[in-house]
Amino acid sequence: MTQFTEIQHPPKWLIIFIITINAIGLGINVALMPEKIWVGLFAIIMILFLGTLYFLFGRLKTDISSNGLKLQFGKGFIKKYIPINHISGCRVVKNSWTYGWGIRWIGFGHWMWNIKGLYAVELTFTNSKKKFRIGSQKSEELSNVITTMINN
Repeated sequence: MTQFTEIQHPPKWLIIFIITINAIGLGINVALMPEKIWVGLFAIIMILFLGTLYFLFGRLKTDISSNGLKLQFGKGFIKKYIPINHISGCRVVKNSWTYGWGIRWIGFGHWMWNIKGLYAVELTFTNSKKKFRIGSQKSEELSNVITTMINN
């Protein structure tokens, strides 16, 4: 039984900004070098590349069941499972804006999965000193659910 589910998408302004910058760049290149075939090929490659990135990282889904946490980026090709009995504690943290979004190594064996915003839940583990952060728009609720499950 799922006790918590959150699906986050990147900010719409970011997607619009990336599409706009690429369209402007393509327009400038076509206007300045209409005889160059590689400009069109480059645009197609960029569209395929950006589409692939969106397919792989276009959302972050966090599911918590009685067994553990299941995280999935995009359509689920990139995923992580953390059993509840491996977690010793959690707390809500505010990330620095320099950490960015995506899958990030944030130093000394600590990792973060984030797609939007600055707030996250930082997990500590029973069998290692590593920490893992899960970005969330519902960080307080996520932390409360995990804490309740750890204490039961």
